[in-house]
Amino acid sequence: MYSISDVAKLSKLTSRTLRHYEEKGLLGKISRDANGYRSYPDDVLKLLKRIQNFKELKFSLDEIKSLLEFEQEDLKGELNRRLKAKLHDVTTELDELKKTKEKIQNQILTTDKFLEGKSLDEDQRRIVMETIKKEIIENLNSKRKVSEVDLAYLEREEYLMNTPEKRKFLEGVKKCLEFAKANNIRLGPARGVAPASLSLYALGWGDFDPREAELVPERLEVANYHIHIDVEFENGQKFVDFCKFVSMDLPIGRIEAFKIPILDIIENVHKTIGYSIDYQSYDDNDPLILDLFRKGDIENIFSFDIPPNTLVGKYYDPFIREGKLLPAFKEYLTSQDIRDFKDLQNIEAIFRPDNLETKPFMREYIDRYPIAKKEGFSYKCLSHELNEYLKPNYGVIIYQEDIIKIIRHYTEWDYQKCNQFRKILALGEQSQEDRAEFLKYASTEIWDLLVRETPVVFCKAHSVGSWSSLVKATAILKAEYDEIYLREIAKWEASHGYSWGDFGFIANGISLLQQ
Repeated sequence: MYSISDVAKLSKLTSRTLRHYEEKGLLGKISRDANGYRSYPDDVLKLLKRIQNFKELKFSLDEIKSLLEFEQEDLKGELNRRLKAKLHDVTTELDELKKTKEKIQNQILTTDKFLEGKSLDEDQRRIVMETIKKEIIENLNSKRKVSEVDLAYLEREEYLMNTPEKRKFLEGVKKCLEFAKANNIRLGPARGVAPASLSLYALGWGDFDPREAELVPERLEVANYHIHIDVEFENGQKFVDFCKFVSMDLPIGRIEAFKIPILDIIENVHKTIGYSIDYQSYDDNDPLILDLFRKGDIENIFSFDIPPNTLVGKYYDPFIREGKLLPAFKEYLTSQDIRDFKDLQNIEAIFRPDNLETKPFMREYIDRYPIAKKEGFSYKCLSHELNEYLKPNYGVIIYQEDIIKIIRHYTEWDYQKCNQFRKILALGEQSQEDRAEFLKYASTEIWDLLVRETPVVFCKAHSVGSWSSLVKATAILKAEYDEIYLREIAKWEASHGYSWGDFGFIANGISLLQQ
């Protein structure tokens, strides 16, 4: 007879394992002495050897128990059948593993070929797209638990992948992101309608979650798949050039990168103070941030202060060039109660006084918002549901996405058609046929409302998803590191000859900050 410690030593199993085998009924009945200590029979080591042999054949403990019982009953035929069945399972598993191995090898070879810029056949392109779609889900899961709403949102984005041309566009986006990562190039926010895409967000094209703002991903298609991204100034030219190179091979769409000084200036502040500031750790509604805007103290806050010597002032906007924007913006901010950071996003979207001469309704549109915050606002011609939807805007229409929501509410058209219709209204190109079609679903008052307000509203995807992070970062720098921040601005401008507030864009056919 053996004690449990003797058996453990001779069998090289732990006492815990032996007790577990006993609980599972593998060792038969174990006797105990007067003190309660286990006593194992002389043949226990032979039994344990049989159990280990079965475990090596990948049988479970429950299966092993059955096999031992068959052995005891001398049912060798049943044992043989069980072993053959297990052999079949293992063979099938090996076949599946072999197929998986071949698939992974194909993915590696295809991905290497893809990243080297070589052309892919349709089967290889399908492999790349499967990999990208899997990566999208995995990356979303790393940010937050993927929900049914996320999956529905991504399903709406299937138009990004439903033709070979569109698949090639998304592959191009992926190439550009991989290039930036491989070369340690800092990217800024995605601009325009790009932040509305959950797929692009998951792939790392920007840090804004579009679902938070109920954005419309279909807008990317109507924007002809043009994506704008900001990149660091100092090390950004090779990324600009790479995006141009990739875009040359795209059958649809264009990926454009623009160098932006503020990314370098922020990084230079970090180097000076000896650490990187975690801007996300600051609450958006921290008084430290909001009080600057409440006082109209917006000098050197990105996007709110656009100096006259910026490229946009020189080449595009006389209102900025003549130095009118900053005092007018200060007056507009201090004339109203600044409630929160979303309020600031609304204000930045609304306050575009450069449009006063070309868009007659612009003055009323700008002046209406502060009044709506104080007194409330609603559209008598719109449904209760739509007025509730507009409450975060204090009741007023501000964004192009608001227009799409209204059109869809009454017509139930798909998002692509709603956005196309919005675009026609924005350009003032609506026809009598367009009017007649819409009036099948809604009243003349709603039509007139859309005709009046669509030309002046702003892109919500850009407003809340593009430069908000830079507005917040530069406000924090101004509030807490003002002296260092101003010194780094001055040093950068003296060294490069551009304004700290510059950003890239295309004006009159000239591509600025892409040289």
